[in-house]
Amino acid sequence: MDNLTKTDRFYYNFLPALNMKQISCAISGMTIFIKRILSFLIVGSVFFVSIPGFASDEWHLQIDDRANDIILHHRKTTNNLIEFRGITHIKSSLSAFVALLRDIESMPNWVDRAHKATKLIQISDTENYTHMITSMPFPFTYRHSIVHTQIYQDPLSGDIAVNGRNAKPGSLHKLSREKKEFLAHQKKKYILTQDLKSHWIFRPQADGMVEVEFQGHGNPGGNLSKYIPQRLLRMFAWEAPYNTLKGMRKIILDKKYQSSHFSFIKEPIQKQKHEITN
Repeated sequence: MDNLTKTDRFYYNFLPALNMKQISCAISGMTIFIKRILSFLIVGSVFFVSIPGFASDEWHLQIDDRANDIILHHRKTTNNLIEFRGITHIKSSLSAFVALLRDIESMPNWVDRAHKATKLIQISDTENYTHMITSMPFPFTYRHSIVHTQIYQDPLSGDIAVNGRNAKPGSLHKLSREKKEFLAHQKKKYILTQDLKSHWIFRPQADGMVEVEFQGHGNPGGNLSKYIPQRLLRMFAWEAPYNTLKGMRKIILDKKYQSSHFSFIKEPIQKQKHEITN
């Protein structure tokens, strides 16, 4: 008994007093609780995920949903977090994806666990600063992040990359007084998530299809993730990116996104999968 941790001591004293039904309910409740925490660890990934290059393990298949054309892999990073990579294919214009990601306030409609998103300032067509609040299960405090996002299109391949990172100190001096007061209020209410980077890639394919790659890991800051066993992280890490990709597949078909056009985005010349030969 002397070598037991506080958590082990709690279960040692508490569980024997429960019957099997009560133990089953307790385990079920804890599972749901952990899944909700893991949803936070991943949800920020629309903007808040790691740039590839920090992984220390090979990719392992997590889920292969052929009905929804979503495949997810996971691996462990060098800083002991679980990184995911999700890929799907959607028939859409490239501009529609850009329009969706620029529609900041609509993010809670399709991003898993996103509570509220606010555009702070639009620097240019391809650059903005965003504030996002991510929900956490009780009794944890909601997290918030301030992210600098940039959009880039490769002139040769036509691929579009959406990269985001924490706003640097002093970079928000152009904000209006109203937005500065807004941020000051948010900092009093929520815990700031730091060390964030992002990685979305949209690759044009044949017949108007676009390959969507969604990769990264989430870290809520503090020591929260240290108390969740790696086995449970691997078990549930797929849920938030999977739900987010499903949400994107559905909402991207909205006419307001499909009818969008941007002068800074070059749409690919449509190619057929099978060339017709004479």
